[in-house]
Amino acid sequence: MKTKNHFIELLRFVFCMVIVFHHSGFLAATQERNFPFKSAGFFAVEFFFILTGALAMKHIREANGRENLKSSDSNEEAKTNKNTNLLAEAPMKYSLVYTINKLKRVFPYAMCGIILSYIWYFISCDSGLGFKDKLLGGLNIVYELLFIPMTGVMKVGLESFMNAPLWYLSVILIALPLILYMAIRFKDSFDNYISIIVPLLLHAYLINLYGSIGNWGTYTTVAYSGVIRGLADLMLGCLAYNLSVKIAESNKISRAILTLFEIVMYAFSIYTFTTNVDGYVYEFAILILVVAIAISLSAKSMTANLKGYVFSHLGAISLPIYCLHWPVYRFITLYCPNIDYVTGVIVVIAVCVALSEILMILLKGFAALKIKENVNKQ
Repeated sequence: MKTKNHFIELLRFVFCMVIVFHHSGFLAATQERNFPFKSAGFFAVEFFFILTGALAMKHIREANGRENLKSSDSNEEAKTNKNTNLLAEAPMKYSLVYTINKLKRVFPYAMCGIILSYIWYFISCDSGLGFKDKLLGGLNIVYELLFIPMTGVMKVGLESFMNAPLWYLSVILIALPLILYMAIRFKDSFDNYISIIVPLLLHAYLINLYGSIGNWGTYTTVAYSGVIRGLADLMLGCLAYNLSVKIAESNKISRAILTLFEIVMYAFSIYTFTTNVDGYVYEFAILILVVAIAISLSAKSMTANLKGYVFSHLGAISLPIYCLHWPVYRFITLYCPNIDYVTGVIVVIAVCVALSEILMILLKGFAALKIKENVNKQ
């Protein structure tokens, strides 16, 4: 599909908000009260891993199709696509280029979130520390800007990260190129075996270690648990895309029934993750989520008819909100420790939306200037 699926864009925003609400634990802790989103945040990260894997798989399969067309003398247009050469000749390089290009789009928002977090650290750390100690104490910012904390170059945890939610982006940099390489290099084995069995094995490994796959900052004998979790979920995303293709090609299920399954599956997953974090129940909900995402991506259900600028914009704004909400929570708890919980959440969301809109406008302005400069040079 060349156009965006607006229902998927709406889901991006919904699950981003689930993560934002999950981190409202900052505000709850200052008031020594419980909050209703303790487990939900883990579920939302699973959604983004699976969706990222599915869209990456879609990209390489379509690129592979263009490569096949290129080899035919009857298609001159396909011959001009130089990027597809990498797919056949250097699949790992192709996978790295795709991943880096994907992260480059995130970088401006991630950088702003990390810088805000560093400012918070500089202001809030022990007043007994000197300027030099404060400055050097935040050197993890370099690793975070490079998206490499989850490689093990720094201690990983809620307190050591400047902007903890960005562990997700670090896992993408580590895991996605490897998965795409396998999907390209070993297509048949990957589609029919690896993307099905290996995620289950990796999830079972985490469940047996920690009782759940929601852990991300603990180092196992192999890698950080978040890397293992990301590898499994990204492969499940590849499985979701392959399943979506089969659904799109089938005419045996009516759109109404498919839509009903889709909505019920999302509802079941959300309910399960917000009420039960038992490892195997959680695993079942993830598999249900994979099928729901596959139905959405197939564009065969009625949700594919959802259209409108509002939905596409909500999807676009979810990325900067994800990158900014952590430091915003920290600033609110620092300067407004007695703020009412509900009011605090509303303020955080409002500030994040305002900052996100400003950043998006600035980036669009810079992009327009760059295009204008290139035109003038020509």
